[in-house]
Amino acid sequence: MGQALADVSDLFLPATCACCGTYGKNLHGRKDLCPRCDYLLRHSLLNLHRPQLRSAQPTCVASGLYEHEVAAAVLAFKNGGRTDLTPYLATGLTRAISALLEEQDLALLRGKTLVLVPMPSEASSLRKRGYSPAEELARYSLRQLRANLPPQLAGVGSEIKVVPALKKKSGSVLSGFLGREGPGQKTLGVEDRFRRMSHSLAPAQPPGGLLGFRYDLSDAACILVDDVVTTGATLSAAYRLLQPLTTVLGASTVAAVPRRFEGS
Repeated sequence: MGQALADVSDLFLPATCACCGTYGKNLHGRKDLCPRCDYLLRHSLLNLHRPQLRSAQPTCVASGLYEHEVAAAVLAFKNGGRTDLTPYLATGLTRAISALLEEQDLALLRGKTLVLVPMPSEASSLRKRGYSPAEELARYSLRQLRANLPPQLAGVGSEIKVVPALKKKSGSVLSGFLGREGPGQKTLGVEDRFRRMSHSLAPAQPPGGLLGFRYDLSDAACILVDDVVTTGATLSAAYRLLQPLTTVLGASTVAAVPRRFEGS
């Protein structure tokens, strides 16, 4: 009975490859990616990349370039509701986090909690999607890191956790309520991105914020995480906000936009 329902579902709502859109027999029984895109995406996220950000801080490691299958997968994950791609993208993020940790002075980690700080989504995007892409990826990476603890952390006994310590400021109460928060970040040039992001982030409150609870990162070593880095405007703004409050080791992302596409 279950297989019959699955067959009927596939007939009217066939599963499609999130990258190339193929369906039916070409998926070979899979639901997320066809074998070809699976291979290409996995291998594209093996090429660690160091984007040259406009700001000197934070240093950043990306697991691949934002092009071809990587770009298609990220867009499907963010805008197409394809959360079934989380394992692929989060595995790349975990690789980038591990690479960043390999460069750290162990003294910076000793006795500290390693905190992954996801870059926040716009309020309107969060309402539309129902999830924050960076936080979704960070929490999956957290499980991977805990299951296979990097040597740098095993040696100093550090804990790992995700703390959504940042939020986006709304342009106004009315614009936030109506879901209009200005032009999308990807439509802006380099200077406009930095100008827009320079004062766009604020500390977020935990669920008990109304009772006076606050996120305390004073004894943490933080890694900023995001799905894609373009110019680094968001990461730079986050770094400037958090650095006086905690230790920021750097940033890790799934992908970095190639310089030729930055609009600079």
